[in-house]
Amino acid sequence: MASPSSDVTGFLPDPVKGVSTAFAFLFIISSLLHIWQCSKYKSWAYTWPLPFTSIIFTASFICREITAFRPVDNPPLGAIYGLFYTAVFLTSYTLYLCLIQLLPTQPTILSFRPVYLFVAITCFFSLIITITPQGAASFFNQDAPDKNIRSGLALLKSSMLIQLFLNIVFIAIVAFFHHRCSSKGIFQQSGERSTKILTITFYIFVAWIIVCNLFGTIQIFVPSDSPAWTTEAYWWVFDATPMLVCTALLHILPPAKYLQDICNRYAASATSPGGQDNDFELGQKNRC
Repeated sequence: MASPSSDVTGFLPDPVKGVSTAFAFLFIISSLLHIWQCSKYKSWAYTWPLPFTSIIFTASFICREITAFRPVDNPPLGAIYGLFYTAVFLTSYTLYLCLIQLLPTQPTILSFRPVYLFVAITCFFSLIITITPQGAASFFNQDAPDKNIRSGLALLKSSMLIQLFLNIVFIAIVAFFHHRCSSKGIFQQSGERSTKILTITFYIFVAWIIVCNLFGTIQIFVPSDSPAWTTEAYWWVFDATPMLVCTALLHILPPAKYLQDICNRYAASATSPGGQDNDFELGQKNRC
């Protein structure tokens, strides 16, 4: 963006009416379903962000709908985009937490301890959660001085690039895990169906998130008069809809369900006659 300006979204002062209400309603239902699934599968330790993610999406769409029906000179662009960007990353963060639960189930596949991955992703999580709302608040503030707008733009660019980097790393880890499990014949073993399904669903989930993050990255790097900003349909197709689909798939193919199956299987293996107790099995047995 050659000359940063807060006039970046020509459609937002007068967005389409009604659609945001429908999306907000769907995400409200999603938040309730996430709470139910977290309780049913006892997965609060690693799926806790999902209910909050749907609530944050709901808040973003509510702000957008208020803007549609009550247009003002200074619409809450910072809230609309800041909430949406944050919710997208929380979804990615949840997938990482689930992946960290999956990796120890096959201790011969990866040589590093998943706890290191947890520390790294948590550091990135803290960074993105810090810079994204601050960047959105500065960049989309029409009353902010140019210096603050440029600073906000830089923060949003950094946030988007980091998120894309984390998406690529996630795919690389899942692909490596998938390859090793396939080459060792693990997916063909009896009782490993949940491991295979969960691994494949990771690709599906992150693919929708990448569509959203890629569009957001392109959007934040292109000029403010480009169609990515001025044509609202692009936002609905490449931002809102992918996250709604991803959220729906998280209900249809909940990672917690398959992780619970894996947990139960290893707990049963640890207590079966002749079963070998290892640290993972004992830990999973105690958690189940």
